[in-house]
Amino acid sequence: MSRICGGALCLLIAGTVTFAATGMTSAAGPAITKQDAIRAALFDDAALTLHLRSYLFDRSNNEGDDPAAWATGGWVGYQTGWIGDMLRFGAVAYTSQPLWAPEDRPGSLLLLPDQEGFSVLGQAYAALRYDGQLLTLGRQLVDQPEINPHDNRMAPITYEGASLGGDVGIFSYYAAFLTATKTRGSDKFENFAEAAGVDSNEPMYLGGLAFSPGGDIKTRTSLYAVPDILMSSYTDWQWSGQPDSYSFSLSGQVYCLKLELAAELPSLHWTPPVPLNTLTRCPRNRQQANGSLRLKRSERHLP
Repeated sequence: MSRICGGALCLLIAGTVTFAATGMTSAAGPAITKQDAIRAALFDDAALTLHLRSYLFDRSNNEGDDPAAWATGGWVGYQTGWIGDMLRFGAVAYTSQPLWAPEDRPGSLLLLPDQEGFSVLGQAYAALRYDGQLLTLGRQLVDQPEINPHDNRMAPITYEGASLGGDVGIFSYYAAFLTATKTRGSDKFENFAEAAGVDSNEPMYLGGLAFSPGGDIKTRTSLYAVPDILMSSYTDWQWSGQPDSYSFSLSGQVYCLKLELAAELPSLHWTPPVPLNTLTRCPRNRQQANGSLRLKRSERHLP
């Protein structure tokens, strides 16, 4: 994939190969023992993924800093099957190595700040499921409206902590207690306060709720906070339908950000796990809302 955006030349080449096998037992065969079930989960039902990626980044900024690099790498991952239909383990190791990395042009987030390559165990988790609920412990991906992998470089953002999610009727929920994050161009997990440049040790609390009473109405909301540093909420909704000869789609978003210690944050180019470039450039309170309505005339033909 190649694109030119905002003065940047981005070239991404990626490929994924997944090896998986599913164990099968004849109904007329002998009963499956615990050892057989564990062996099936570790080997027969396990998945091994190899993802290769190469990325060329060359950007010219008005400020004078022109980050550039060409890296290659990707990740290899292993995930077991469900042991006893309840327990699963997984791990993913990422690597990004320089093919072309001018020392005077850092900042592409493909490599470390000194333009060196890196390798890191970005995911290492245990997952426990029961009755539609999923508890995940360890290093993991988080995919929520604001806290997400942001996978547009060589390695995604991953997080360390505990998360719980599932469905309850027409509601879907997600809650997490996160203690550290690994950003895209980093080989280590940092506490959220340290990543923001504050001399403190604070976790992140994250919660989300989605509501879908039917196929025409969908809404979700999320809230996350790092104590004494920042708090943010996000809500969006969508309502669509096709009455008579028209189809319509109504959608909207509400975004709110509150910075608690903006005055104490250093002026640095930090790429946080929130959708901000630099915290000090944002006001202490920021609210944003938008909406859209689309109408389309449709011709219906009777048989």
